[in-house]
Amino acid sequence: MYFEQDGMNTQIIGYIEDEENIDELSHYPVLTNVSDTLRIAKELEVQEIFSTITPEQNNFIYELMYKSEKECIRFRIVPNLSMFVTREVHIEFYGELPILSLRKEPLDDAGNRIKKRALDLIVSLFVTIFILSWLIPLIG
Repeated sequence: MYFEQDGMNTQIIGYIEDEENIDELSHYPVLTNVSDTLRIAKELEVQEIFSTITPEQNNFIYELMYKSEKECIRFRIVPNLSMFVTREVHIEFYGELPILSLRKEPLDDAGNRIKKRALDLIVSLFVTIFILSWLIPLIG
Protein backbone atom coordinates (compact mmCIF):
# COMPACT_ATOMS: atom_id res chain seq x y z
CA MET A 1 0.00 0.00 0.00
CA TYR A 2 1.29 3.41 -0.98
CA PHE A 3 0.58 5.07 2.38
CA GLU A 4 2.71 2.51 4.22
CA GLN A 5 5.92 3.46 2.40
CA ASP A 6 8.81 4.90 4.36
CA GLY A 7 8.91 8.67 4.40
CA MET A 8 5.15 9.13 4.35
CA ASN A 9 4.03 11.09 7.38
CA THR A 10 0.77 9.16 7.58
CA GLN A 11 -0.72 6.83 10.14
CA ILE A 12 -3.45 4.54 8.86
CA ILE A 13 -6.18 4.02 11.43
CA GLY A 14 -8.42 1.68 9.49
CA TYR A 15 -10.97 1.28 6.76
CA ILE A 16 -14.58 2.28 6.54
CA GLU A 17 -16.75 0.13 4.33
CA ASP A 18 -20.25 -1.25 4.18
CA GLU A 19 -20.26 -4.86 5.33
CA GLU A 20 -21.69 -6.25 2.10
CA ASN A 21 -18.73 -4.80 0.13
CA ILE A 22 -15.99 -6.43 2.25
CA ASP A 23 -14.53 -9.37 0.40
CA GLU A 24 -10.86 -9.42 1.36
CA LEU A 25 -8.80 -9.41 4.55
CA SER A 26 -6.63 -6.53 5.70
CA HIS A 27 -4.30 -6.04 8.64
CA TYR A 28 -6.18 -2.79 9.36
CA PRO A 29 -9.59 -2.95 11.04
CA VAL A 30 -12.84 -2.06 9.32
CA LEU A 31 -14.09 0.61 11.73
CA THR A 32 -17.68 1.16 10.64
CA ASN A 33 -19.90 1.56 7.62
CA VAL A 34 -19.76 4.50 5.21
CA SER A 35 -22.70 6.34 6.76
CA ASP A 36 -20.84 6.66 10.11
CA THR A 37 -17.59 7.91 8.59
CA LEU A 38 -17.72 11.43 9.97
CA ARG A 39 -18.67 10.35 13.49
CA ILE A 40 -15.73 7.91 13.68
CA ALA A 41 -13.37 10.46 12.11
CA LYS A 42 -14.23 13.02 14.79
CA GLU A 43 -13.94 10.46 17.61
CA LEU A 44 -10.50 9.33 16.42
CA GLU A 45 -9.38 12.90 15.59
CA VAL A 46 -8.71 12.04 11.96
CA GLN A 47 -7.17 14.85 9.90
CA GLU A 48 -7.65 13.38 6.41
CA ILE A 49 -10.06 10.96 4.82
CA PHE A 50 -8.99 9.19 1.62
CA SER A 51 -11.86 7.71 -0.35
CA THR A 52 -11.57 5.15 -3.11
CA ILE A 53 -15.32 5.42 -3.54
CA THR A 54 -16.13 8.11 -6.09
CA PRO A 55 -19.25 10.26 -5.86
CA GLU A 56 -20.51 8.59 -9.04
CA GLN A 57 -20.43 5.22 -7.25
CA ASN A 58 -22.17 6.48 -4.12
CA ASN A 59 -23.98 9.83 -3.95
CA PHE A 60 -23.44 9.96 -0.18
CA ILE A 61 -19.78 10.81 -0.88
CA TYR A 62 -20.81 14.33 -1.98
CA GLU A 63 -22.49 14.91 1.38
CA LEU A 64 -19.55 13.37 3.24
CA MET A 65 -17.10 15.61 1.38
CA TYR A 66 -19.08 18.71 2.28
CA LYS A 67 -19.54 17.77 5.95
CA SER A 68 -15.89 16.74 6.33
CA GLU A 69 -14.67 20.08 5.04
CA LYS A 70 -17.03 21.87 7.46
CA GLU A 71 -15.43 19.87 10.29
CA CYS A 72 -11.90 20.81 9.02
CA ILE A 73 -11.18 17.24 7.97
CA ARG A 74 -9.54 17.08 4.55
CA PHE A 75 -11.40 14.81 2.17
CA ARG A 76 -9.46 13.35 -0.73
CA ILE A 77 -10.62 11.05 -3.49
CA VAL A 78 -8.20 8.42 -4.77
CA PRO A 79 -9.23 7.73 -8.37
CA ASN A 80 -9.13 4.16 -9.62
CA LEU A 81 -7.49 4.50 -13.02
CA SER A 82 -7.08 0.77 -13.58
CA MET A 83 -10.26 0.64 -15.65
CA PHE A 84 -8.82 3.20 -18.09
CA VAL A 85 -5.07 2.62 -18.03
CA THR A 86 -3.40 -0.74 -17.51
CA ARG A 87 0.14 0.66 -17.05
CA GLU A 88 1.73 2.93 -14.47
CA VAL A 89 0.84 6.57 -15.09
CA HIS A 90 2.28 9.86 -13.92
CA ILE A 91 0.11 12.80 -12.98
CA GLU A 92 1.17 16.34 -13.85
CA PHE A 93 -0.76 19.50 -13.21
CA TYR A 94 -1.25 22.41 -15.59
CA GLY A 95 -2.67 24.95 -13.20
CA GLU A 96 -5.34 22.92 -11.45
CA LEU A 97 -5.96 20.55 -14.37
CA PRO A 98 -4.55 17.04 -13.75
CA ILE A 99 -2.93 15.47 -16.80
CA LEU A 100 -2.05 11.77 -17.05
CA SER A 101 0.99 10.62 -18.99
CA LEU A 102 2.59 7.22 -19.42
CA ARG A 103 6.07 8.41 -18.47
CA LYS A 104 7.71 11.17 -16.51
CA GLU A 105 9.57 13.89 -18.35
CA PRO A 106 13.24 13.49 -17.38
CA LEU A 107 13.93 17.24 -17.38
CA ASP A 108 11.17 17.90 -14.84
CA ASP A 109 13.68 16.76 -12.21
CA ALA A 110 16.08 19.56 -11.12
CA GLY A 111 18.98 17.08 -10.79
CA ASN A 112 18.57 15.99 -14.39
CA ARG A 113 18.47 19.61 -15.58
CA ILE A 114 21.75 20.32 -13.76
CA LYS A 115 23.37 17.22 -15.28
CA LYS A 116 22.21 18.21 -18.76
CA ARG A 117 23.52 21.78 -18.33
CA ALA A 118 26.90 20.43 -17.16
CA LEU A 119 27.07 18.07 -20.14
CA ASP A 120 26.15 20.92 -22.52
CA LEU A 121 28.92 23.10 -21.11
CA ILE A 122 31.53 20.32 -21.29
CA VAL A 123 30.64 19.41 -24.88
CA SER A 124 30.61 23.09 -25.92
CA LEU A 125 33.98 23.67 -24.28
CA PHE A 126 35.40 20.57 -25.97
CA VAL A 127 34.12 21.69 -29.39
CA THR A 128 35.41 25.23 -28.90
CA ILE A 129 38.91 24.19 -27.80
CA PHE A 130 39.58 21.11 -29.89
CA ILE A 131 37.62 21.71 -33.08
CA LEU A 132 36.89 25.40 -33.57
CA SER A 133 40.43 26.43 -32.52
CA TRP A 134 41.86 25.00 -35.75
CA LEU A 135 38.72 25.00 -37.95
CA ILE A 136 38.00 28.76 -37.87
CA PRO A 137 41.55 29.77 -38.94
CA LEU A 138 41.48 27.09 -41.62
CA ILE A 139 38.15 28.38 -42.97
CA GLY A 140 39.33 32.00 -42.62
